[in-house]
Amino acid sequence: MLAFFCLAATLAGVGAATPDRAGARCLKLWHEKKVTKYVKGENGKVKKVTQIKRYRTCDPYEARGPSRLGVAATEFKFTLSRPRLTAGKLLLEYTNRGEDVHNLKVAAARGDRVLGAVPDTEAGDVTDAEFRLQPGHYRLWCSLPGHAKLGMKARLLVLR
Repeated sequence: MLAFFCLAATLAGVGAATPDRAGARCLKLWHEKKVTKYVKGENGKVKKVTQIKRYRTCDPYEARGPSRLGVAATEFKFTLSRPRLTAGKLLLEYTNRGEDVHNLKVAAARGDRVLGAVPDTEAGDVTDAEFRLQPGHYRLWCSLPGHAKLGMKARLLVLR
């Protein structure tokens, strides 16, 4: 009966959310694959036949949890693991890959109030921080003298 329910939901439309066989919720997604075959015809000639195969998969939903962001600091540059994330609790892992001490401050793009910070981190160390962000644009920078001016800054988009 469950297999029939999944099949009925699959035929209902693209992106239908249904439980899979294990009972977990999943998203049915269409996929296309171009398949080329060589077929021998009645006259003995080989003919190239190309078809588009369409099939669906059940991609499980990820458990809703805090957003995660990795920030790697080198001399006068930040590299973010992703440019955007979802609003709410943020788990940030700050890795100083440079040779100097660096830190990180987070503020709204149009404001000076610091919403989150990572303290001074020695070269080669990793610091974890946790804070909440609302949807919007944010700027990240190193607050040590001259570091932001030399390029140690980044932008982050937080979505709903």
